[in-house]
Amino acid sequence: MKTPLRLILLAMASFGLLAAGCMQSKNYVTEKGVNFSDLHTFTVKEAVAANGLDPYRSSGLYKDMTKSVIAMDLEKKGFTSVDTGADFTVTPIWWVSASNTLDNWDSSASNIAANTRSNIESKLEISIEDAKTGKRIWRGWSLYAIQGRDLTEASIKKSVGEALKSFPPTMNSNGSKSKTKANQKSY
Repeated sequence: MKTPLRLILLAMASFGLLAAGCMQSKNYVTEKGVNFSDLHTFTVKEAVAANGLDPYRSSGLYKDMTKSVIAMDLEKKGFTSVDTGADFTVTPIWWVSASNTLDNWDSSASNIAANTRSNIESKLEISIEDAKTGKRIWRGWSLYAIQGRDLTEASIKKSVGEALKSFPPTMNSNGSKSKTKANQKSY
């Protein structure tokens, strides 16, 4: 009777540790010592593909959508979009991975059949640099992956919203960053 109880308790403890490890996902890093309350204006650069894989190159529409969705999100947070003289610049970076999957199986006639599939996954990273120094002061990314080639405005809004949900970092009354957010990390 003791052995099954121990196994159940061990299984529950293992599951608890596994679940706790999975929940600790962060989605941004920030430079120490930056006073984000001094930032008021921004410029958004054109979206780039980080690793050269850009299956959407035939249509630049996603670049325009990414740029406008970021601008709308930051304007909702009280920042102002300007063409020149911005306090910070925003660079959206699309990480695109492509892979081929080969499924094979034996048929009843002993002929080997194969089925190939192409998979494309995109994730968004947003880099924010100080416009005067060019130094990166904040970087956020979306944990939401866009599957396939259907990069829609709704999926871009979801990715941008997740990547920018912790920007700007919350400040305490003394100007230091709040440690209340579980997904905050400084480098």
